[in-house]
Amino acid sequence: MNGLFLSKTLCAKLKPITSLSNFRRKCLPWLCMPANNSFDKKERLCLEKQIDYLFSNGRWLRSEHLRLVYFIHSEKHEVPAQVMFSVSKKNFRRAVKRNLLKRRMREAYRLRKQLFLHDLPEGDYLIHMGFVYSSNELADFVTLQSEIKSLLMQLANRLKKN
Repeated sequence: MNGLFLSKTLCAKLKPITSLSNFRRKCLPWLCMPANNSFDKKERLCLEKQIDYLFSNGRWLRSEHLRLVYFIHSEKHEVPAQVMFSVSKKNFRRAVKRNLLKRRMREAYRLRKQLFLHDLPEGDYLIHMGFVYSSNELADFVTLQSEIKSLLMQLANRLKKN
């Protein structure tokens, strides 16, 4: 009961809580919410000039379904990493499937992003990354999530060595 009382006092600023069900509905989502799992516009790699530079000068990592191209800039930016996702029209003719794969990759990256940024060594740099789906078969979310996790861990380990 003590934990319930302390949590109620944290939520007292929002609205007065009259019952336990009211508490569960209003306060528990706020208490269990992870820290900033968003994927803002600032974190997306959009400029054609930057994308061309990334693909011409970047380094590559591979997994079964994905390739990761990355380039490290020495400039300081408001976000430490900018990311793009790509699925080839050659492998998936239908836009519905391409969009499905890009949504899955974005969500897998969004969920893993905070742990990746926490693993990065300290310094003033900006990482441009591009995830390219390179397989002909449609992968499920769990597979993409594990591959993105392993690629991000490999990248973080490479950055720690340098």
